[in-house]
This record gives sequence, structure tokens and C-alpha cells, in this order.
Amino acid sequence: MCNYITTLHKKIPALYAMNINNNVLNDDSINERLQNMPRERAEKVRAYKFLDDRKRSFCAGLLVQAVLGEQVNIQEDKYGKPFAKGCPHFSISHSGEWVLLALCETPVGIDIEKTRSYSQDKMLAMAKHFLHPAEIETINAAQDRL
Repeated sequence: MCNYITTLHKKIPALYAMNINNNVLNDDSINERLQNMPRERAEKVRAYKFLDDRKRSFCAGLLVQAVLGEQVNIQEDKYGKPFAKGCPHFSISHSGEWVLLALCETPVGIDIEKTRSYSQDKMLAMAKHFLHPAEIETINAAQDRL
């Protein structure tokens, strides 16, 4: 059963954010609180080697429980995207200090990445690896206008 706390407009996602450093979280407090989380989430949190990774995973679980309800049964589709029957569509992402949850009546996706400083050569190499040549041409044209 899903008991989300926000009335949703069909196409506008509700966004929730949690800073992992705004809480008093350490290994002891996380381990103690994991007893109140579903077994799958607790195992996932414990599997991380580094404390900040455990914090991000733990806070993701907290957001899901707070927004969708403690008894919600999270499953994954064949692509690994989480869903819960009877609940709105949702998406979770975490990076750096932040964990985000997007909730919507229509399919939704959210992604957050901690920014890093890269040289222009490194940025161009990444663009060539990930982007279509037409996208690279568009970026180059935009840079020429600057």
C-alpha cells in the first residue's frame, strides 16, 4: 500500500531532497536505524565500503519511506528501475552530499551528479565518447558564438 504525502499534478513531479551531512549519521546510528528498514535496503546499505556511500543509500531509503510509506514494497523492473505497485512513478538519484527523489503520476526520471573541474581537452574527449557527432557540432557552434 502506498501512502504518499503530496497531491500530484499529473505531469509535474514533486521533488524531495536530503543532504546526507544534515543528519547526525555515523556507522552506529545507521546500523541501529537499519533495523526499521526493509531487509533488501539494509543489505544494500551495508554492502557499501565507504561511510558516505552508506549514508547516500540509507538516506535514499529514508526518503522512500517518508514519501511512499514504511510498508511500501519496492521492486525493480527488467532495467533495474525501482517501482512500487499502487504508487505513483518515482525515481531516485544520489551524488556527493545529495539524495533526490522525484514523484509523478507519469513516468519520471531524475539524475544528479557532483560536478568536477575538467580541462577542455578532457571535456572534449568525454563528449566524443558519449555524444552523437551532431550533438558535438552543436556544442562547438555554440562555443564559437561565445
